[in-house]
Amino acid sequence: MADVRLLLTDKEIARLPTPRKGWYLARDTELKGFFVVEAETNLYRPRRPERLPRNILLR
Repeated sequence: MADVRLLLTDKEIARLPTPRKGWYLARDTELKGFFVVEAETNLYRPRRPERLPRNILLR
């Protein structure tokens, strides 16, 4: 996706759509070099490893 160029305010940043795959840049039209990276969300959270019983000796 090509870079999005707009006047970046807090409201405009909140309105940016989240891509389903990958990422894109939203560049500010007034501040040269200022940009926001908008990326896909990852809802996967790995499970915690289960605790080993205390009677098992680890070597």
